[in-house]
Amino acid sequence: MINTRTILSLILLTIAGVGTLIYFLSRKEEPHVSREYTEIQMLSAAIESYKTDHGHSPTDPATTEQLKPNTSFDPVAYIPSSAFLCRSLSGDNKAAETPDAPKPKRYCVFPPGMLKKSDSGLTYIVDRSGNSLGYSTFKSAHPNSPDGNNPTFDLWSTGGGTSAEDKSKWYQNW
Repeated sequence: MINTRTILSLILLTIAGVGTLIYFLSRKEEPHVSREYTEIQMLSAAIESYKTDHGHSPTDPATTEQLKPNTSFDPVAYIPSSAFLCRSLSGDNKAAETPDAPKPKRYCVFPPGMLKKSDSGLTYIVDRSGNSLGYSTFKSAHPNSPDGNNPTFDLWSTGGGTSAEDKSKWYQNW
């Protein structure tokens, strides 16, 4: 015999399930959001793996330590940092190779369509809109600065936006 409490619980669970289903079906961009979020999480995990091996996130004084995620909104400006991250995670860091050095470790295999080549020949990581991903270690290099968000690295996609007004579209790790 089913009591009133069980029936009420089943009704509430059904309402919650239907409400959740309606919410996700009404979000037209859900596959887009899931892909962007998954890519940021995949790259964050690869960066953390790199950090475990090297004691720090991939960082470069000329690129990643200069990019300010809170004030730089043009994805074209992200290309040098994104290219550095791509080389670091793919194991394609030819500048660090010497004849007797071990082959660099690969931390990430990039899916088709996630890499693009710039006019200057840099291979960099892009989001689904074709814009460069942002990657910054500014806060790590300048811990007392108000710029930057995470103490180790910031990683973001502009979601197709190219200005400060588009920041609400961003997918980021902060």
